[in-house]
Amino acid sequence: MQRRTVVKALLPAIQAAVAVAAAAPGLPARAASFPDHPIRILLGYPAGGTTDVVLRQIAQAAGKHLGQPVLIENRPGAGSTISLLAAKNAAPDGYTLSISTVAAFTTPIQVESPYDPLRDSTYIVRLTNVTYGVVVPAESPFKSFKDLVEFARAHPGKAFYGAPAGPGNTADVGMSAVAAKEKIDLTLVPFKGSADLQQALLGDQLSFAADGSGAFGPMVRGGKERLLAVFTDKRMPLFPEVPSLKELGYAVSLDSPWGLVGPAGMKPEVVAVLHDAFKKALDEPAVLAAIVAAGQAELYLGPADYRKYAIEENDRQLKIQARLGLARKP
Repeated sequence: MQRRTVVKALLPAIQAAVAVAAAAPGLPARAASFPDHPIRILLGYPAGGTTDVVLRQIAQAAGKHLGQPVLIENRPGAGSTISLLAAKNAAPDGYTLSISTVAAFTTPIQVESPYDPLRDSTYIVRLTNVTYGVVVPAESPFKSFKDLVEFARAHPGKAFYGAPAGPGNTADVGMSAVAAKEKIDLTLVPFKGSADLQQALLGDQLSFAADGSGAFGPMVRGGKERLLAVFTDKRMPLFPEVPSLKELGYAVSLDSPWGLVGPAGMKPEVVAVLHDAFKKALDEPAVLAAIVAAGQAELYLGPADYRKYAIEENDRQLKIQARLGLARKP
């Protein structure tokens, strides 16, 4: 039998073996035709906020690796669950995604919600975090965090602070811990996002703000605001002169990680394509520079580990919200 004839005879077996190998465990097949049109990411915060600024840099870089544009659509409100609900109800084809933040876990605990963070999302990749800090206008009489605490003690009910979400978000949890230790009243004024919050702060409508570094960083560097403390374990490299709340004696060490999720039931091969593109985006020098400039840090997790984090964070938030009296009654 000639060599050409042998090859032709074996061709069906070769094709079958290739198909089996592609489907074998540990060797996930890639979705060859995905994506073939633009991808939307729904963001539950207004344009110009902490997460929005960094996400646009990451999305632009990921789009190059995907070969299709990645478009950001801002849908603020309801503790960011408006965007998550829209993604939940979309087809699980990888073309409509959402950003999940800590609010994705806290909001359904506090109020009746049709969104369940563990049931309704496919976890694709965790990207980075929001570093929170306490800021006041540059002309504020508060020169230190101690000044702010003393004002709240001397003026019960008059220390109003803004945060870019509702009760129980990262900023509110931190300030609630401070209020509990100092036995003072701090009144939360929630905002849809950092852009509105910063406008209110600079308009003297608030005593202070607990906001993300992407929003307060440029204001502090530009001399418009003063940073009194940060929520992290250690001082921020961008502002090494500013103490952390933990350093000041408060049991507060909070990060607010965020990442990319899609509707439940997405195909593993589509998740793999998206994950790989966004992981590559995180490794690009321009993206890393944007993350650092926003006072954030890369907090990458792949799909399995991100899902594990979600389960652990949901359990942690259930306990925190119950302790603060913010969990809804069954």
